Amino acid sequence: MTMTRRVLLAGAALALVASPPLARAQELGGVTFRGFASQGYMKSSDNRYLSVRTDEGSFAFTEVGLNLSVEPAAKLRVASQLLARDLGVQGNTQVVLDWGLGDYRIEDWFGVRAGRIKAPIGLYNTLTDADVARPEILQPGGFYAAERRDVTNAVDGGGVYGTVALGGAGYLAYEALFGTLQLDETYLLTRLVREGSATLVRPLTAAGFSQLDYGVSEVTGSAKWTYTTFVEWRPPLAGLRFAFSAGGVDIDFSGLTTFTGFRAGSPAALGVRSTFHRTTETPQSVISGEYSRGGLRLSAEHSWNKNATSVHLQGLPFPVPDRVIVASPQTTYGQVAYRFNDHLQLSGYYAAYYPDAEDKDGSRFVAQGQPAHAAWSKDFAVTARVDINPHWLIKGEIHDFDGTANLSAVENPDGTEEDWTLVLLKVTFHF
Repeated sequence: MTMTRRVLLAGAALALVASPPLARAQELGGVTFRGFASQGYMKSSDNRYLSVRTDEGSFAFTEVGLNLSVEPAAKLRVASQLLARDLGVQGNTQVVLDWGLGDYRIEDWFGVRAGRIKAPIGLYNTLTDADVARPEILQPGGFYAAERRDVTNAVDGGGVYGTVALGGAGYLAYEALFGTLQLDETYLLTRLVREGSATLVRPLTAAGFSQLDYGVSEVTGSAKWTYTTFVEWRPPLAGLRFAFSAGGVDIDFSGLTTFTGFRAGSPAALGVRSTFHRTTETPQSVISGEYSRGGLRLSAEHSWNKNATSVHLQGLPFPVPDRVIVASPQTTYGQVAYRFNDHLQLSGYYAAYYPDAEDKDGSRFVAQGQPAHAAWSKDFAVTARVDINPHWLIKGEIHDFDGTANLSAVENPDGTEEDWTLVLLKVTFHF
């Protein structure tokens, strides 16, 4: 993001903070307004986190949001949120519709929703943009990974939801969504195309090219379909809940990579334009549990997937057969959070993520010329949250990582270190 755009965004955040009527009044003409503005700082010991130069320290971590809701008729609610965010190359401070929906609850046990709806994946995916509603800055990776936000944030479509009483056994809450995703030029797809292009450098070198460089453009993608189902059981023990969620997405995307380099016998640089096309079908299942009592909250979740990705390459100076890549991502975490009073909350979690549970030792990565530690990411994180007053909060967080499965090799061209730390600070204003 350019310095000019960062100054403009900071100015907008300051204007939001400095507006006394807006900070005091949350309702106007029957419309309820809420908003937030936050600025963060990230510093890592060695590796770069996502596309951010965290190894040098970076303020490229900004969020500004405004949401509103109105109930124009009985049982009918209309709500939406506009969001501008910057996390390295993600967001780029563009104002987007983060979510927006119409919600009609016919009975307690049945309601319908339509629009751009937050996806109820696990316990906390709907809180991705609600910094005030959670203690940590970065939610447990593998489950709520920032690099996959484009795919997991919301569904463009519709669904049903409701709450069913179970008598002496408590009650069930459910939700089911079906729709699509708009993914053109998103960070995740661009990163996948770049990573796929990087794997072609070695065969192009073997084919006689030298001094190779490449650039990625025209990244387009969409979901043929996506669905999410969520069921939560609240037994009669206060503060206890269990949940199961399952979903899937069928993504089709492509990108154009232009390679330039010299080839033996040619005095000038040659160009190779390669089209990289992938279709990925990803089903996911999550089991979750949480217990809250007083200031204490204990939570744990486990997720497992099975991805099947079809890859098609064309435009290269040698034949490349189509191939299917199958992987079984798996992640587990446990978290403890305790609120001591209205001003202080501490939290800690341990998360273990494997992009392929069938290759936990990294042998497949080693065979591809990558380090074995790219096959896992084990994260121990500790957070301190201080609520200064009802509108301001500060968070400090440190992550101790073993492994680099959450990183991209193309964003760390000098290589990665297996053991590394990431420190984050974040200041948020909200009303």
